[in-house]
Amino acid sequence: AFEAQGAGESKTRRRALRTMVNYQLHGGAAVSASFTALIILIITLFCLQGVYFTYTVPQFQGWTLQKANGPLWQLAMFFFALSNTLHDVAFIRTAVVLANLLMTGWVTFGFAAWPHLWSPAHSELHYDQFLWSGFTVLLAGIPMMRQFGAKDSKVAFDSIDEKTSSLAETMWRDWWRRSGIPRADFKTVWEAGEVQHMLPGSKVPMWVEDSEEDSEAEEEESTLVNGNLSGSTLPPKNKKTDSMPAGVFENVYYYVVEGAVHVTPPVQDGRQPFQVGPGSFLDAMAMMAVFGHANLCVATQTAPLDVTVTESLTVVSWKRRSLIDRIAKSHGFAGTCMRMVVCHSTVDALFGNVVDPGHKPRLEALAKLRNRLNKAPLEKTAAQVETSLASQMYKAIFSLSDFWNPSPHQRVVNAVTTGAKYEVSLEHLKRRNEDMETLCREHQHRVDVRLQTARLQTQGS
Repeated sequence: AFEAQGAGESKTRRRALRTMVNYQLHGGAAVSASFTALIILIITLFCLQGVYFTYTVPQFQGWTLQKANGPLWQLAMFFFALSNTLHDVAFIRTAVVLANLLMTGWVTFGFAAWPHLWSPAHSELHYDQFLWSGFTVLLAGIPMMRQFGAKDSKVAFDSIDEKTSSLAETMWRDWWRRSGIPRADFKTVWEAGEVQHMLPGSKVPMWVEDSEEDSEAEEEESTLVNGNLSGSTLPPKNKKTDSMPAGVFENVYYYVVEGAVHVTPPVQDGRQPFQVGPGSFLDAMAMMAVFGHANLCVATQTAPLDVTVTESLTVVSWKRRSLIDRIAKSHGFAGTCMRMVVCHSTVDALFGNVVDPGHKPRLEALAKLRNRLNKAPLEKTAAQVETSLASQMYKAIFSLSDFWNPSPHQRVVNAVTTGAKYEVSLEHLKRRNEDMETLCREHQHRVDVRLQTARLQTQGS
């Protein structure tokens, strides 16, 4: 059994390694050799076919050199070429729009030769030129204008009252200083969850029933009971419905804004009870697994956490389905930034647990000071580009080294549009889920062996 399991793990590792190798650039080429050869072959065949049919026409009098095309054509070609040197998709769209407008003008006003702008005697209206050029300008122009007109500082967070709105702004300032999250992406995070208030002594449910058919009203009624989330700390068996890591013992996660909770892990896990305070997550380890970190804490968990409120609590909660579909799988930076905040708070919590008790008051004082600094007033333009368009365009032009050896990060620039980074992230999460399942199987096997050994020893005595 161990050999079979080891062979399966080796196969998984080899598959993951092949995936990593596929994303690397070989020999400085941006595409594989086979794809490059295919493109060259198609172009060669097209040129040879064109030359062949040209010589089969009796009226062909041989090749002659003509005047260069007019300025409109030259400018159109310049902007088409410029679009290939830019990293920023907004400027790429600008170049494509200008090139199409100039090309349409050159075709419409008579295909003028250099140095004339137009040739009135040959001016014609070509409906196909207007059709395709207009379609291209429409596809590129509308998102281009919206991108240049977008103001991150104008993004507002939905809230039910002024207090909740103030909480959202404070939380964004804290998260921006910890991860650099833009307001537009924090809006995704904020609106995927909900604010909850809990009283001391109450239990924090880690499992809340959530069906696909729930209406908004039903959801609100089922999740609020005397200011607390209604649910069970004991999840039903086999209720996990997604392929992401964790989710066996919890389907709701929390960010502590104010207050504190006492967490008692299962005895079988071997973990000590701990406290979770402001700026930390519950359950942070499970959330890290959702975002792609196959940690041992989740792999060794055998039962739900028992969580009790010790101080009046204000939290932002996310149901697992919302965390995965609206944040982890988002096309923007919401998932990446939230993962950074989760890891940041978890590292701080782990560090706090290894500090000598005599030094903890100093650490707690520093933590409170940092929290105040993180929540201090901040301009809403903090995550907004405010340099001139000329400066932005200059920075968007690639270097000579990028021409021959382009970085794979160039595709990340267009991730929101192309979805390239989105697909890679999903593949990464899939691989991490396989690793997590392997760790869980190995842990369960070791637990079973330990229990069986204990039983044999008991019978022997």
